[in-house]
Amino acid sequence: MEVKPNYCAMDTVFGESTVFKVPKYQRAYSWQVHNVKQFCDDLFDLYRQKKTEGHVGQHFLGGIVCVRQGNEDELDEKVIYQLVDGQQRLSTTVLMVSRIINYLQEVKLTGEESETRDKRVQKYKSKFVTLTTEENGKDTEFDRITLSKRDDAYYKEVLQNRFIDSKTKSHILIKNASNEIDKWLKKFNDPVGATVIENIDLMYKVLCKSCRILLLKMTNVNDAYKLFQVINDRGRSLTAGDLLRASSLGTVDRANEHKNDEDKIDIDNLEKQWDLITAEGSLSTDKKLITYYTAKKAKSISKTSLFGDFNSNFFSDDEEIPNRIDDIQKQLTKLKNLSEGVWPYSNSNLTEYQHAKLQNLVLQFKHTHCLPLLISATALTEKKFYQLVFFLEKFFFMFRVCLNKTMTPVTKAYYRAINKINECPVKYQVKWFCDDLKTIIEKINLTEFSEKLKGFNYVDGGDNKNLKYLLITLEESSKWINNGRKGGYLNIYKNHSKTLAQPKSFSIEHVYPANTEIKNQLPEMEGIKNELGNLALLYQQENEECGNKLIKDKAAVYDRCRINITKSLSHFENFILDNKVDREKTLLIDLITVFSLGYRDNKEIADIFVIEEIMG
Repeated sequence: MEVKPNYCAMDTVFGESTVFKVPKYQRAYSWQVHNVKQFCDDLFDLYRQKKTEGHVGQHFLGGIVCVRQGNEDELDEKVIYQLVDGQQRLSTTVLMVSRIINYLQEVKLTGEESETRDKRVQKYKSKFVTLTTEENGKDTEFDRITLSKRDDAYYKEVLQNRFIDSKTKSHILIKNASNEIDKWLKKFNDPVGATVIENIDLMYKVLCKSCRILLLKMTNVNDAYKLFQVINDRGRSLTAGDLLRASSLGTVDRANEHKNDEDKIDIDNLEKQWDLITAEGSLSTDKKLITYYTAKKAKSISKTSLFGDFNSNFFSDDEEIPNRIDDIQKQLTKLKNLSEGVWPYSNSNLTEYQHAKLQNLVLQFKHTHCLPLLISATALTEKKFYQLVFFLEKFFFMFRVCLNKTMTPVTKAYYRAINKINECPVKYQVKWFCDDLKTIIEKINLTEFSEKLKGFNYVDGGDNKNLKYLLITLEESSKWINNGRKGGYLNIYKNHSKTLAQPKSFSIEHVYPANTEIKNQLPEMEGIKNELGNLALLYQQENEECGNKLIKDKAAVYDRCRINITKSLSHFENFILDNKVDREKTLLIDLITVFSLGYRDNKEIADIFVIEEIMG
């Protein structure tokens, strides 16, 4: 990577024959009013220091990355640079000079003063706005900076003090920037016209000499794109998504130059697709592109290597770029829906309760790390996708939500699953993923897991979502549990209830009442009434019917309820400490068995509590 850094003054950046061209498909003008205001204020502080103290320091405005471009005519003396990073800073500088010119042209002056103004206007213009060269015996003007396809025509009109109505966001920002600069220039107002032009010239000199830029000239565009990420832009620096857009569209555009009209790729349509991809902003786009890359390549990628690796893997063939952009747009739409817990299959045959497992995973448990796997898994049938989510939901709750274990071995399992799915979705078996999880589950300390489960106590006024999830999971697996917890993960899946209501329909009920009348209170129960062994699951209406009644007074409600794990409580006439302890032990054994996907032996799990009793 050949880099030629130069810490230089602004007037050096705009050398005698230098022009800058923003890649045609790079992002649009993006500086907000506050960025422009800060730029103007910094410049005015330098001007004021020179005016009042007689000297001025240097002010670093940031970095610029550019690549020297070849001239079509070898005798052409222009020095053309493709501007990879620094568009916002340089285009705003040129805009500022154009507004200064407009401001000066409106100042009322005498004849001699007017001549001075005209000379300075020409000096300012030739330095920053247009480059004049002689071609074929005639003076020809070239723009000092050419913006992207979306902005260039509008920007040129503004430089000529012509404002065209436009609803394009970047055009509105350019107009706002102009207005902010005009407002700033009022600081130089003075009754004496000669004073105005002298003050403006001093400020111009400060801009030229005291504002410093780290100018990085490179010979390779891709290297320049990689380097941009280390440049600190006072505004909003380019991101990998911005550069991938510019790079991919630029590649297609160059390829179109050598094709017949009927063979040319519809680049306007590709632009629209990129607009959809980047609709939520550049930083969000980079995160989504990282997820896309992982879903396709089954390996992680950093932000700093995103552009290079993504470009080389997906945009090296100009003929395949349209299909790739189309796939990116479609997959990132899926990603958005998945990250919001939206079930990815239309005309689904599954219940809302089954769909809610995806919501549990990505919203309640905040497990966004699995999104590359889920994107890849949408290539499976709906049944297989649900199976994968079914097992993953339980595993992740145990492994991360409860035990907070490092995700390294799980990530490797995800990558292996992605690779196998991508190889052949039709042949993929969820069993392979479960086999990978088994090797992780077998290493889990079940005593530790049991203690974590005991820690899920009811909190009055809290959301208690995880606690409710535990009870719903027990109800979901009640058939398998009542059949003796026979068989492994496959039987857990085959025998689980698919017709439960949405989690929000359920509420948590205290078997021994949460607020017991003093005359009925049991001192040994008061301190443990919010623990798992004293909690049950009911529908909201049934819970309200139970109120704070003793178990003998609400047994009838339990008996007619549709929830198996609560219905079994109806035979109790009283619910005392021993009942709570015994029930909690049973619930914990059932939970550990379900969450370990049946991979841990029933006796091994039961022995945990035998040891606890002996130690106790």
